Amino acid sequence: MTTSSDRRTDGGEATPREQVSPRGHRWGVAVAIVLAAAIALTVLHFFTDLTRDFLWIGDIVVVGLGLIFLGVWMLFLSRFSRGVRLAVVLTPLVLVAVFFALFELVLDGDLVPIGISYRWKSKPQEQLQAKAETVSQAVLTSQIDSAFPQFLGPQRDGIVRGVELARSWTEPPRTTWKTEIGAGWSRSGGRDAPPRLPPPAVTPRKRGPIS
Repeated sequence: MTTSSDRRTDGGEATPREQVSPRGHRWGVAVAIVLAAAIALTVLHFFTDLTRDFLWIGDIVVVGLGLIFLGVWMLFLSRFSRGVRLAVVLTPLVLVAVFFALFELVLDGDLVPIGISYRWKSKPQEQLQAKAETVSQAVLTSQIDSAFPQFLGPQRDGIVRGVELARSWTEPPRTTWKTEIGAGWSRSGGRDAPPRLPPPAVTPRKRGPIS
């Protein structure tokens, strides 16, 4: 007969109720990992003076490490069945791989994502180059001697010669023509900084329609 103390049969075998008794899935480990990642993100965003680009890199590191540790917990410590463990770990990996096979992130100057684009569409740089190739050759060949056909001008010294600027701008200059010319760059600019701080520098950067 089965006793009330050990729930075993006379032959010493466990009853069906004992055989399916759960051992727990060690949820405390997963909760600790999530809390540690949340604390790290809070410190990064509210208790540091990091710029946007370094904040974004910090977010990637913290979230990435958190997901890796959660994957290790699921595979080796969670005590779920083998099928459940593999499904939970492999399914997100497959979805991420499919996403980046179809899409790509559009980054700003600080390497922070600002949008998503299809991989099979032409990139913004390629679109700008295509627009630049449509500029009329008549416009290019009718410029004055001070035109800038290359970087920093005809003599590559950044000086415009043969042009006189008005001393009084009571009437704003009249736009003679304009066209989209594609990507462009200019020199960096800087200014004096407060004491004990490095001088700031600004690098102009623009992508998209030129108005």
